[in-house]
Amino acid sequence: MPTGHCGTPDCTLLFQRRVYQTSRNVSWGTSRIFALLYDVITQGENTVYLLADNFATYQGTPVSWPAVYACRLHEGRVIEGRRFYDQARVVAATNPELVIPNYRPTWTPSLVNTPAAGAGRAVDPAEFVHDYDALWHANNDEVPIGLAAYYNSTGMILNPGMLRPITKPEIPGYYQALLAAVPDLNPELQGWAGDSESLCVEWLYRGLTGSDGQHGLLLRVVDVFEFADGGVQYGHAYFDTLTILAASNVEAQHQIATVRAKFFG
Repeated sequence: MPTGHCGTPDCTLLFQRRVYQTSRNVSWGTSRIFALLYDVITQGENTVYLLADNFATYQGTPVSWPAVYACRLHEGRVIEGRRFYDQARVVAATNPELVIPNYRPTWTPSLVNTPAAGAGRAVDPAEFVHDYDALWHANNDEVPIGLAAYYNSTGMILNPGMLRPITKPEIPGYYQALLAAVPDLNPELQGWAGDSESLCVEWLYRGLTGSDGQHGLLLRVVDVFEFADGGVQYGHAYFDTLTILAASNVEAQHQIATVRAKFFG
């Protein structure tokens, strides 16, 4: 198991998949952050994605947030790190208004009790990533149903902005809403790691958003997929909703910049 630091204000130290703590001086005081590292997904010897639940206390209020830490290694040590988590979860104790609208699920009856497109055969992770990437760049009308088709009949997604995991028949509506808000969304594949059981796929989302469609969105995302019986059983995206809010709401930009400076330096 590699050891090292991911180079971020809230990163964990790695040692045998245990619980770790870090004490870091950030702009709002000394914070002791406990991180529960619950999965490690690798690609070769030098690419590692760490899945963790983080816990801290701010002015007596418990704060928690899930995160993915992407690390590039050299000779067993971390030389580059990126973090993927929702900053809105961290600042919610003092700024609960900084949230994107929650997705209100809609229902696609034709997907009820339908198997995954690859049901019954082992998942080839490279093929899955290739096909998933290609679908993202198909016609927008094909994307919502196409992405949902990868999921088992009991498959679910939980992303920032959802009040609960959504089921397979509710998945198309989520992507329809996303593409309605950002019609020119262009997810650029950045890398991936995993196998036929679990997979991390890293993206850089680009597009124009806002009521006038003139504000640039640049958002780093990691999708984590868990597979069963040839289909996706559970999907979870990690991204920062404050970035989305700042891109889509000009009036919130100054407040978000101030909050980020206070909490993250």
